[in-house]
Amino acid sequence: EADAAIAAMCNDNLKAFGFSDVAVSQAAVWTHSNGVTFAASNDDAGHVATQGVSVPSVKLAEEIAKAPLQLLKLDVEGAEFTLLADCADVLPSAERLIIEVHAFGEDRVGTLLSLLEGKGFRYTIADLHHATWMETASPPPFAACRTDKYYFTVFAWR
Repeated sequence: EADAAIAAMCNDNLKAFGFSDVAVSQAAVWTHSNGVTFAASNDDAGHVATQGVSVPSVKLAEEIAKAPLQLLKLDVEGAEFTLLADCADVLPSAERLIIEVHAFGEDRVGTLLSLLEGKGFRYTIADLHHATWMETASPPPFAACRTDKYYFTVFAWR
């Protein structure tokens, strides 16, 4: 967990519920382990950014490659496109994936889903939400879609 306040809260919750075999790392998952700039947002929407505080990072692909995973859950506020592309070679080490996909810009949803298919995953999509709080330069020409910015969850399995 890159956000120091959320990492501390997670540690407190684990301790309160008696989980002594879980370790929280205060670091961002990324495509390298050289550290990143993180924009904390005082909620759960902090993200890697060009302005913010410097935090340690861990290369997600290296973590996945260490051992087979039963479950990989990603909610990384738009970084899922970059991270999954970087992890393509090791993704088959994961049995199941839960990915919150944030399509807020020039995102490659089709590329992400094709990557999963190419690595042997089946998937389903759930919980589509339009990000109506975000401005859009060119809204879709459909009354049901006020914005082209949205997020949803992908459940993938092998």
